[in-house]
Amino acid sequence: GKTLVKFVMERGETFVLLAIFKADVWAAYSIVQNLGSLVVRLLLFPIEDMSQLLFSKLCSAHNKQSAGEALSIILRLVVLIGLLCASFGPAYSFTVIHLLYGTRWSDSTMPGLLSWYSWYIPLLAINGVTEAFLHASATPSQIATRSFL
Repeated sequence: GKTLVKFVMERGETFVLLAIFKADVWAAYSIVQNLGSLVVRLLLFPIEDMSQLLFSKLCSAHNKQSAGEALSIILRLVVLIGLLCASFGPAYSFTVIHLLYGTRWSDSTMPGLLSWYSWYIPLLAINGVTEAFLHASATPSQIATRSFL
């Protein structure tokens, strides 16, 4: 039950893209998703992991006020990184695609897709840090009641 729902939630876009769009659209989507996620994997995931360790340490020491202050500072940092991506990503998406994949892909819809993905990065950044804070500060029963899967 839950495993099937989780699988569909994680990989549902693959089935939709394969069913509705042609192979070149699917390829462009995959490349853009992989390129865009580089920023997330290289910059934001390490910040999220370190944040969760910090939040856990502060919350286990019953220092929730300091954990809240740390959350505020780290959120400002990741929002700044996300806004940098959103600011410069659209302007440089064509150049990045052209340099990495050539004219065939830079003349397609891929630079536009990468441009839009750049606006998605700040949301991923905020989600990652707030999720890390939730997992560090909430009790297991609180997490269980808020977890759908």
